[in-house]
Amino acid sequence: MMSSSDRLHRPETVSLPGGRLDIAVTRSDWPLGDLCGFAGRYNPARAYLFVSKVLGKHYPVKPSVMGSVHDLLAGKISALDIQSPAVVIAMAETATGLGHGVFEACLRQRHYPDWLFLHTTRYTLERPFAFQISEDHCHAREHLIYEPSSGRGRDIFNSARTLILVDDEMSTGNTLLNLAKAFAARTPAVERLILVSLTCWLDEERRAALAAGFGRPTEFVSVLDGTFSFTPKAGGSNEIPSFRSVGDWAPKDDLLPGNFGRLGLCSSEANHAKRSERLRQMRLKLDLDPRRPVLVLGTGEFLHHPYLLARYLEEEGFETCFQSTTRTPARVGQDLAAALRFTDNYYDGLDNFLYNVSADSDSQKIICYETVSLPPDHDLPGLINAQTVFFEEAF
Repeated sequence: MMSSSDRLHRPETVSLPGGRLDIAVTRSDWPLGDLCGFAGRYNPARAYLFVSKVLGKHYPVKPSVMGSVHDLLAGKISALDIQSPAVVIAMAETATGLGHGVFEACLRQRHYPDWLFLHTTRYTLERPFAFQISEDHCHAREHLIYEPSSGRGRDIFNSARTLILVDDEMSTGNTLLNLAKAFAARTPAVERLILVSLTCWLDEERRAALAAGFGRPTEFVSVLDGTFSFTPKAGGSNEIPSFRSVGDWAPKDDLLPGNFGRLGLCSSEANHAKRSERLRQMRLKLDLDPRRPVLVLGTGEFLHHPYLLARYLEEEGFETCFQSTTRTPARVGQDLAAALRFTDNYYDGLDNFLYNVSADSDSQKIICYETVSLPPDHDLPGLINAQTVFFEEAF
């Protein structure tokens, strides 16, 4: 009889349209199949996609499950005895919600008065940049990092001793290393780097190389560790559908007046009474049947506050799931059962996608927006018969 340990470390092979993915798990707090699935991408540089089942991006997830992952990662971070001030940066667009959730879970577990959260973005504001980096394998490469808008936030950013970078998965670590180097050039006081992810696919040699590249103590926090290799399919089709994935970089200050993380949020700014009241007011404006399931959708980089609404509804007794729209063009198949293609809500005319959601499902759908308005060609609410909620400010 095979033990649970044998099952955990047994290599797994996944056949994808563009080739073969070979996976070996070396350590995990969750079984691989509960943590992520797989799909193909229209991207010759990276023809595979790890489809997280706990992130709330490409796959519907119960908010309570997402919260348990936030708590798990936060517990691992807190156990490291972090030196303050600390800056937590989440990677757009996929990990903005994960990073924000982990940041708040850390604050619940321990008192951290000198912590700052912010996330990278692909949207231009008439605000000063701290720095920017490029993610070369990605369909939308540029990551912008703004200076925090508050004086307190800038103080933490400029004096941070610990840098905590959060992404959904690490396969090479190159993008995070580039970000860490850019941060250290701006904030030389930083002494320590913590790299946080759901799945970390770096072997010991690669981890050592990243630490050496940063030149400071570097630690890794994850739910699952392992390695993988991808073998492209010989003679496979190189035909790639045309997708528009990069905007015109026009400033969007009027469209995005709220600060949900791009301009930094300090640990001292959380107001739980205000949050509960805002969520209660939102719930009262929604027309929901308690006998039917609810699907709450974030949009693009805007994940954490929609997740808070989903969690509130779940705690109120609704059968609730959460996920988000995305820029990522992926192939339907494996763990992506369906795809809706539509124009984004940021007035860039970009192709956006919603996976694993059927327009005619019984779920009551709620789409959450940080944009103050919607372009005429953004037709997602009508496609899935959804109610809409516009968030005016963080809470």
